[in-house]
Amino acid sequence: IYYSLSENLGCKQGIKYENLQEPHKALRYYKEAQQLLKLVGNKNKEARLLNSIAVTIEQLGERQKALEYYNRSLQITREIENRKGEAIILGNIGDTYNQFNQFDKALLYYEESLNISKLMGYKNNEARMLNGIAYLHTKFEKNLKALEYYKNSIRIFQSLGNLQGEATALSNISLLYNKLDSTEKALDCLNKSLLIRKKIHDRIGEAYVLCNIGSLYFKRLNDIQNAFNFYKQALEIVKNVGDPFLESKIYHNLCHIEYNIGNYLKAKHYAELTINCVESIRLSVASRSLRTSYFSSIREYYENLLNILEKLSKKYPSEGYDMMAFQESERARSRSFLELLMEGNIEIRSGVDIGLVNQEQSIQQQLNEKEQSRLNLENLENNEQQIVVVEKEISELLAELEEVQTQIRLANPHYAQLSNPKPLSVKEIREKVLDENTVLLEYTLSQNFSFLWTLTMTDIKGYKLSKRDDIETAARRVYELLTSRNQNIPDENKKDKRQRNARADTELIQAKHELSQKILAPLGEELNKKRLLIVCEGVLQYIPFGILPRPDTLKESNQVPLVADHEIVYLPSASIMPLLREEVKHRKQTDQVVAILADPVLSIDDSRLKRSTPLAFHDKSSSTDSEDTDIEEIRFVRSIQESGFGETRSDLSRLPFSRQEAIGISSLVPREKRMCALDFDASYATATSPELNNYRIIHFATHGLLNSIHPELSGLVLSLVDQEGKPQNGFLRLHDIFNLNLNADLVVLSACQTALGKDVKGEGLIGLTRGFMYAGVPRVVASLWKVDDEATAELMKRFYQFMLGEEQLPAAAALRQAQISIMNEKRWQSPYYWAGFVLQGDW
Repeated sequence: IYYSLSENLGCKQGIKYENLQEPHKALRYYKEAQQLLKLVGNKNKEARLLNSIAVTIEQLGERQKALEYYNRSLQITREIENRKGEAIILGNIGDTYNQFNQFDKALLYYEESLNISKLMGYKNNEARMLNGIAYLHTKFEKNLKALEYYKNSIRIFQSLGNLQGEATALSNISLLYNKLDSTEKALDCLNKSLLIRKKIHDRIGEAYVLCNIGSLYFKRLNDIQNAFNFYKQALEIVKNVGDPFLESKIYHNLCHIEYNIGNYLKAKHYAELTINCVESIRLSVASRSLRTSYFSSIREYYENLLNILEKLSKKYPSEGYDMMAFQESERARSRSFLELLMEGNIEIRSGVDIGLVNQEQSIQQQLNEKEQSRLNLENLENNEQQIVVVEKEISELLAELEEVQTQIRLANPHYAQLSNPKPLSVKEIREKVLDENTVLLEYTLSQNFSFLWTLTMTDIKGYKLSKRDDIETAARRVYELLTSRNQNIPDENKKDKRQRNARADTELIQAKHELSQKILAPLGEELNKKRLLIVCEGVLQYIPFGILPRPDTLKESNQVPLVADHEIVYLPSASIMPLLREEVKHRKQTDQVVAILADPVLSIDDSRLKRSTPLAFHDKSSSTDSEDTDIEEIRFVRSIQESGFGETRSDLSRLPFSRQEAIGISSLVPREKRMCALDFDASYATATSPELNNYRIIHFATHGLLNSIHPELSGLVLSLVDQEGKPQNGFLRLHDIFNLNLNADLVVLSACQTALGKDVKGEGLIGLTRGFMYAGVPRVVASLWKVDDEATAELMKRFYQFMLGEEQLPAAAALRQAQISIMNEKRWQSPYYWAGFVLQGDW
């Protein structure tokens, strides 16, 4: 009886309403039928219905939820070894990742589905996957390869009489012809696709084609009236059928038309409708990576609105469009981090199935092992093929980890109650963020021109700057010259290197001036020695603003750097500050001052393994003769490596000055109020120990690993071997940091490139700083480049003296004083030695 009911509900009623383009009704019947089939135990049919549910949910715009159903369906099809079903579902998952602009991940699923389809002789799905892979090849700029795949796909679909598949392939190949400037061919393909869509009553497909035809008329044929008509036809269908992704795209295109003909108020209306659509999509996506990739792809929607508001501000200067533009800039950059910090305030794993938590830990352990294998392979010859295999395995594990963490998030009873965070208004920023001595500088870089807003307790001003490319080119030049000392040029001797660095320091003076002209000059004398709260994006995030000439001295021969008169603090957005402050407001204060992890054991060749006992920590900065010998030996090895005479595992060589750094900091704090974990104690176990929650400051002095492709794999390197010489996990990865729950007021990452990460449009840098803030830390000191070991030890010593000594300065002020004192010494004058560390968070 149950089976009969499921047939009538799922296969008849559900399909009937799906064909009638009524997805809500179809979904209700599909779900009822799936529950009945679960009772019957017919796994084959249940898997098919789970797939149908996913497809229908996807039509309704909830692609995150669709992924859950696809994965459940995939699990069952693999259990019952239904290879044909497996191929279909893999392709559907690939389509979903494609829609979220996760093209690498989509390609993995498409290729796996294609291989199964060829093996099973499943021609229909083979053609579908060829079409999907062709589309991705256009994204990867492999146009000829894409054309070949498309033609093969269309040929198979036509031989099978599959009109739906043929129409989809024709739509996609039209995009390629458009890209190749074959407008006539593109329009011909779209018209053929439109005829088929109408013939088979594929309403949503028809809307997509109409939208593409409209874009062709608008962007290629400059026929605005025809473009407008096609967009309107597409919009009418979408409003009846429902697809927020397509709806946002249509509004975006209509906005472009109105903007181009000078109807800025109408353009603003469509731009706001566009953003309302994408914000509604945000609420349905629990996966961090999907949300990130999708919203970085539609960053231009927000930029469009800023451009329109700038035009309206000029036309109607008293209407407050400047302030509105600032609000939109803050909204565009703040949402994801706000959501992240709100999530960090709940125990995301409490009340969740322990099996999911164990699965997450297992995948993380596998990731650490694979990443260690990858690092080991880098030291072998003829390793390219092996590295490719390991990196593919790492990508697959990361996808698996993302899926499990999404399930954990959705299973947590508190997660669904998280409110949709709102960025702060100008009034709220003044009340909750700024003070009389602080000015906010917020930058938005855009394709045509960029924006700078300054906000104080009494005033707000907007400035129009150069376009993104001009600013980023200037910023990139500054960064290259700043980090000249980190370049290793083959066969370069010490003298040549010194001369090259001297030239770089000289050229840096002009490069800093040019960048300051582009991003600070309009401010003149407005800064008035106040604290600068910097919110920026793109390559500007790599620049320590403290080195730039003060805007009121740009025309003088003796230019003054900003750090001379200003504390400088960085934030990904002004709106996150109240959450950072709220996090620590009700904490119980501890009198334990600092926990230091430094000078870990990184290799079985380390001389500390040859001793019967590990090196003891001494309160005073004096050390044993054998320690001095070790440090001298390591200095010698490092000097050989930095001169270009050797490179073997130089990135993971011992950092001798990190020990001196730890000793120097510890000497400022009574023994009972500090923890100093050196040698083997500077370990992953120590870094993740609850004992760290007893300290106000946590200080890491070690190597930092930056992975700008997979930021989850960025991290800190701790002891990689134990006292017996056995290998152990010594990588504190970003995903480990997200799992910490810290009470510290400050984390100092005295390591290389710890302030960097993956730069995502509209999100900023996804890296270690973000991880520690999620873990509950309101401020982080981190580095912008591969810093000098000895200079860093000296800088940190002075930083802590200003912070913990007689003056008791706050962290931001202490860092500024330390940098000024270092730069006034002749040997450390180059900004490379003193400017690399920045403070992010609450000053």
